[in-house]
Amino acid sequence: LRAADVPGPYVLVAHSLGGIFSRLYQRTYPDEVRAMVLVDTFSPEVPELFGPLWPAYRDLLSTTGTGADPTAERIDLDTSINQLDQAPPMRPVPLAVISKTEPFGGLPPTLPGSLTGADIERLWPQVQAGVVAIQPQTPQTLAAGSDHYIQVRQPDLVISATRLVVA
Repeated sequence: LRAADVPGPYVLVAHSLGGIFSRLYQRTYPDEVRAMVLVDTFSPEVPELFGPLWPAYRDLLSTTGTGADPTAERIDLDTSINQLDQAPPMRPVPLAVISKTEPFGGLPPTLPGSLTGADIERLWPQVQAGVVAIQPQTPQTLAAGSDHYIQVRQPDLVISATRLVVA
């Protein structure tokens, strides 16, 4: 943002794994973040919630969208989670959470280890509850009829939530 000469403060709108990065940015540079919208985001509580299924889910996330491309950028989720855990506490900012109501689309037919799509669907509402619990009184919008890609399926919800936190 500095290199691009984009002045702050910023309103961070993050989807999926971007939730970890936006939360880390907000906790590292609290004076630069005015508000946040978290769109069906990943949470650092996922390894604990998934328990013995975490290694398989981590493997799935580390290859989703990249397939077998050896040149694709990879995310070290354990390191990212640790960085967020070690960051200063979050200062309160206007925050909204949007969560899916429909199953994840595009899961591969075979998942790593003993992980199933049913496991992910069963645990995801708990992941979203953890995101909502980041701050007291965080509004959560359930994107009725939308899968994980809410910003594609129902962009109006993301726009409305962004306007809410800005106001």
